[in-house]
Amino acid sequence: MRRAIPNEKRFSEEYIKHIISSFSEEDAKIRESSIEFLRLSINQDEVKFDPLDHSLPLILWELAYIDINSFTSRALNTYRDIFESRLSMETIETVEDYSFQYGVNATYNPDLSCYLMEPEIFATYSRRVSGAKFRLVNQTFLDGKILIDGDVLHKIIREAFLVRARSILENINAERCHIILSPISEELLDLQEKAREMKYSGDLGSVDASCFPPCILHFLSDARSGVNLPHMARFTMVSFLHHVGMKNEEIMNIFKSAPDFNERITSYQVNHVTGEKSGTEYSPPRCSVLKSNHLCYMDNDYICNSEWLKHPMQYYSYKKRKKNSGKPSFNNLDK
Repeated sequence: MRRAIPNEKRFSEEYIKHIISSFSEEDAKIRESSIEFLRLSINQDEVKFDPLDHSLPLILWELAYIDINSFTSRALNTYRDIFESRLSMETIETVEDYSFQYGVNATYNPDLSCYLMEPEIFATYSRRVSGAKFRLVNQTFLDGKILIDGDVLHKIIREAFLVRARSILENINAERCHIILSPISEELLDLQEKAREMKYSGDLGSVDASCFPPCILHFLSDARSGVNLPHMARFTMVSFLHHVGMKNEEIMNIFKSAPDFNERITSYQVNHVTGEKSGTEYSPPRCSVLKSNHLCYMDNDYICNSEWLKHPMQYYSYKKRKKNSGKPSFNNLDK
């Protein structure tokens, strides 16, 4: 292996403590850059702000402090897109360095004018990106490795970045995080409050998004941030939105932020799930299915944590009744 993956010390408590307490101009810029990036990430219509490269560790700790899944996804996806843009402007050697940093381990072959990568690594991250050129069966093999161009590699690295970032987030101790970031708690609590107020109903017509379960809100946030949702998440969101009364055209508009959006394919998929083409109106999967596919985002939501809840549509129906009458009924809740 040509390069070792860098030590994660820059994401450690010691490093974050140093950034927070340092009086150096460089560290002050890192603090300012991280807060500005998160502030602008709250409004998806803002021009994307490119934070300092060294701000990433602090950004992840700040996201752990704020601890709102939908906002974390939006911020990480925004950073992911910025990161991919950076890669497109970097030298071949620097792209190679990033690939090793995030465990992709791609090497450039000047004779073939492309990168070589282990097929197992490619398959691990390419499944997160839609499109035929990201399927393993469509790749060219050479001596047990696959040949890929720069654009494909950039997307593989960006997905590896997301996996690494979420892994780091999961390992940040919440109590220690609050203690270490207490000097900037005022700014973070303000961001947390604004993140809670994020609206998801801007283009949902008459559909009441305030009654959506956390999983659907999470899928909506990811879709609008340009994330290529897993098939199960996409199916769940489309079938749910159809059953709560959204028109097919409105559902298709949600996916227009995807970097590889194809109107013909999206139209076919939406019309198939809603029954316009297939003749069958599919229902969203039950909560147990979403949990088994790691697509449940219940957190501390009291409805999601209720024993009677078995289905996303139950959540919507219950919350609608509660909102309209103030007296929720538990009759006929099973779907």
